[in-house]
Amino acid sequence: MNRLRSDENAAVAAKRVELDQINRRIRRIVELITDEDAPVRLLKQQLVALEARQLGLEQELAGVSAPAPLLHPTLPKFIGSASSTCTRLCAPTTECEMELST
Repeated sequence: MNRLRSDENAAVAAKRVELDQINRRIRRIVELITDEDAPVRLLKQQLVALEARQLGLEQELAGVSAPAPLLHPTLPKFIGSASSTCTRLCAPTTECEMELST
């Protein structure tokens, strides 16, 4: 279960990193377009492709909820031992306690 959650969290983190990189590249291209010597046609094509990928990533990340928490590997064993301890502590042990509980 933790491995699946870790994989999901890593995939979301990778998409966020890619989105940040795309945003930086878009800003750089816009700065280059404002320069007079830049090849505007080529930069415009790159900008359109980056904006399309940016939109796709933003839509994917919009549907993502908060990362799922990871569980400690010994949690099931701990819950089982806590449950059995509680059962032992709550169970009547003497005849007097058994009579009082009825």
